Amino acid sequence: MEIRAPKLHNLVTITLNEFRGLDCEVAFLGLLLSWAPALEKLKINIPEGTSDQCAFRATKKLLALPRASTKARIIVT
Repeated sequence: MEIRAPKLHNLVTITLNEFRGLDCEVAFLGLLLSWAPALEKLKINIPEGTSDQCAFRATKKLLALPRASTKARIIVT
């Protein structure tokens, strides 16, 4: 099944809590990044107890994703 690409022209900020770096989470954020040309900030909150290695791998995946917005910053906390 193919997903149609909506344009989220008014989406400026995304905050995702309890991000664990699962492939489905990364794929979902990849779609949002590709659909939101006005996006300025994507804030990811990684839960306490997540290993540094897991957080690093997830962050690396997110930073490699293409973005519709040239101003989009990815902030991991």
